[in-house]
Amino acid sequence: MLDPTDKQDVDLAYRLLKDLWTLPLANPGKSMQMYVDVHKPLHVYGQLAYHLIFPYICMELSLSEQLEHLSVATHLTLALYVHNNAQSQFIPNALFIDIGIMIKNVFFCVAKAKTEHPMEPFFIVLLSTDHLETLFGILRTMVGNDSNLNVLQLALCVTATTEVSNILTKHPEWDKGLHQLQLPTMANDKDSIPKNADHIEPGAYLHPEKLHPYILTLVTPWRCGWHILESKYSRITHILCRISQTENTSILAPYGQNLITNSLTGDNELDEIEEIPSSSQMKGHLPHTLPLQDSMSGMQELEDAAAKV
Repeated sequence: MLDPTDKQDVDLAYRLLKDLWTLPLANPGKSMQMYVDVHKPLHVYGQLAYHLIFPYICMELSLSEQLEHLSVATHLTLALYVHNNAQSQFIPNALFIDIGIMIKNVFFCVAKAKTEHPMEPFFIVLLSTDHLETLFGILRTMVGNDSNLNVLQLALCVTATTEVSNILTKHPEWDKGLHQLQLPTMANDKDSIPKNADHIEPGAYLHPEKLHPYILTLVTPWRCGWHILESKYSRITHILCRISQTENTSILAPYGQNLITNSLTGDNELDEIEEIPSSSQMKGHLPHTLPLQDSMSGMQELEDAAAKV
């Protein structure tokens, strides 16, 4: 499972996380205490990985079930981040913020879809950067052997990549898939589909009729995720209650101060994030910036060069 020579093997990382979330608790009567103590945090971390990843790879879940998993993941992340004041000793602050923003974005997008397109299925896999990576793969195919494309090549080809993507959408039989974007999907029984399965797309879902936003109320899966977590780990209840009773707390502000806009302390990876000043504070203290005309000169030169080709 641990292959130090492969830095970007998504399937290998997926199988490693799957082994963690299927790891059973050790039997205290048959194992040494140290072995039992090591299994406990691995099992908890495995459950975090399970609830965070499973809604994106299981093709049988309804939209409500997907949101329940994400709710469990964000509440568990929040509780472990605050437990014993672990903070970045548990996960890096940047990763904690990214997970919170990702899950928040899913709920916000479902709310928007419920207003604008309540009768259309909502696919959370479309909220990721997969389509951006797909366009980049098409772009690399156009550039050819030159692996390090320049800005001019990017400007000339990026529009064509969108056209190619649209053509492949209309004619899926022409699309052979991208070799580096393959992740096995799963069913509810947690049996993985073979590794050569295509990358997860909306067509892979078995029951798209369960993904209609109009059939759910967002607060229900959010609260269900909280209750599911408390039923698994009773000791987390008082942690979540303490967080909810603290003033101004939220997913991104477990201590009442927003981690994005306030300074972080005790983080070895993020030196400092300064609070964004208000407009009144910025008067007379604006940073030195280039005039708009100078900042656009580079883009104008690029457009002129592209017109001559």
